[in-house]
Amino acid sequence: MARNSYQDLKREHLEAGAEAAAFLEAVQAAILEDKTGRGFIYEMFCYELAQAGYMQGDDLTQVLRPLGLTPGRVHSTPPLFNGLKMAMEDHIDDLEAAQE
Repeated sequence: MARNSYQDLKREHLEAGAEAAAFLEAVQAAILEDKTGRGFIYEMFCYELAQAGYMQGDDLTQVLRPLGLTPGRVHSTPPLFNGLKMAMEDHIDDLEAAQE
């Protein structure tokens, strides 16, 4: 069964004191369910980019590593790549709009 959202999943696992490994397992399962990258994956990356204070050109390792992801896996997995690309574009657009 698909989760309502990444934030729901994170809250359910981490705020309840669950082990990080259980959270990562749940994230990986939800990633596999998102075949396009436009659902759970997109939301996950939007949330984590904002939480990390990501700015254009920053190293993405601080966003990927806590999710159990590597740049290589993201680049070789179309839904992950597409979701991250869309989330980064929207995040940068939001930052630029906030500066206007």
